[in-house]
Amino acid sequence: MKNQISDIIGSLFITIFGICLVAWADSITKLLSIAIGTIFVLFGAVRIISYYKNREFCSSFDLIFAIILLVIGGVLIFRASFLKEMISFIVGIYIVLASINGFINALSFYKVSGHKMSKPMIMYGICIVLGILCILGKFILPDIILQFIGILMTVFGVMSIVSSLLVGNEKIDKKEDKKQIIEVKEVKEK
Repeated sequence: MKNQISDIIGSLFITIFGICLVAWADSITKLLSIAIGTIFVLFGAVRIISYYKNREFCSSFDLIFAIILLVIGGVLIFRASFLKEMISFIVGIYIVLASINGFINALSFYKVSGHKMSKPMIMYGICIVLGILCILGKFILPDIILQFIGILMTVFGVMSIVSSLLVGNEKIDKKEDKKQIIEVKEVKEK
């Protein structure tokens, strides 16, 4: 039950983010780029300070890693278009991997329970195709890719919520079936 609730909350967040991306694509990517860049700069600064405070315990790799974090953070802060260029690839990879995972979970639930789970499998199959389009979207739809990603994230989020609810209801039905079987066995034994 806890896993189902966390899946629904995560999917709801993805849905809301997708709607915001459709409505305010440029503003969201700039804000996200600055926020992620700031986090990278802060982590890089902390690692540099830590390196100089504990030099005898740190390797030169720690310093190099800190500098790389600072550079990436600076690029994201001062060149927000970099994230805009990479977001279709990152979101596409995430959606493909999450959809494959959802498809495998629905398939394994079908094998264990015997209940028909074709709807979630079809939904995740569609999301896999849409995720691949998102990865290739920079080349296919360069002008409207952010709106496409927003729509894709919204569809994926809604499909994940519906799938989580369907799987949850199937599990509840299966538990009820087991309770009835146990009750029938107890009555027969008396």
